[in-house]
Amino acid sequence: MIVTRLYEDRDFKRLCQLCQGVVEYYQVDKIPDDSETTAYVRDYVLGEDSDVKVMMAFEGDTGIGLASFSIMYPSPNLKGQLYLKELFVDEEYRGKGVGQALMKAVARYALDHNCSRMDWSAEKTNPSALEFYQAIGATPLDIKVYYRIASEDLESFADQK
Repeated sequence: MIVTRLYEDRDFKRLCQLCQGVVEYYQVDKIPDDSETTAYVRDYVLGEDSDVKVMMAFEGDTGIGLASFSIMYPSPNLKGQLYLKELFVDEEYRGKGVGQALMKAVARYALDHNCSRMDWSAEKTNPSALEFYQAIGATPLDIKVYYRIASEDLESFADQK
């Protein structure tokens, strides 16, 4: 049976492993080693300046998936807007309802915290994710454009006078 709950300190090691899985899934140029991922999770994901919440999915005592999210303000209708940053399920548990359980748990969290909506983005190159989101009733938006300034461009922009 799949159980979902918010991250607790006792989940730290497994959260780090799942975050390592996220990095490997996206096949970044340089895969960090376990100590780098552990420091990143400790200092940034769970750091004192972070407003990120992590919902985790478990089968027994084993963490098998995560959803990271934040509530943003201001938002329409004087309510919050929950933004889902990452949904990740361990490969061996995909297609077994874990993603849906996490999405439902995050949706319940949003409602319990006065949010009027839940937003996220998905890679157009990930058809299984697109199918999954449409299957749970999410609507792709044509009215939004996703923007990014990254790496050297970010630094250059921030330093412009």
